[in-house]
Amino acid sequence: MAKPRKDAIEIARRRARVSELHDKCMTSAEIAREVGVTVRQVERDIEAILEEYAARYAGHYRETVIAASKRCEGIFRDLREHVDSAESDEVRATYYGLLLRTLERFCAILGLDARKETGGSPIFRQPKK
Repeated sequence: MAKPRKDAIEIARRRARVSELHDKCMTSAEIAREVGVTVRQVERDIEAILEEYAARYAGHYRETVIAASKRCEGIFRDLREHVDSAESDEVRATYYGLLLRTLERFCAILGLDARKETGGSPIFRQPKK
């Protein structure tokens, strides 16, 4: 088995450092100064890191979404039962808040934006006839 080229090892180390700094919400310019490369190189590294990540985890995405969806649906069902059996408006309001947060998380998992305000309009649109 051939040894990896020195350049490949250096690139992997640099990208690991770029990824670490990117995860700390540093800008490309800050990362470039820290690592000692150009801003464009940092941008290319981030692009390569994201492509590698997408390729590596693409198969797991669907299973993750399905599992998370099932958890959210179970939580939603349980909370709905508590809302229905709540003895006071205050308790019911608390459960409705939890229901809304669960729905927002579910929408975030699916890549949708949950509406935070209805502005008096219904949350779900009526189908066109």
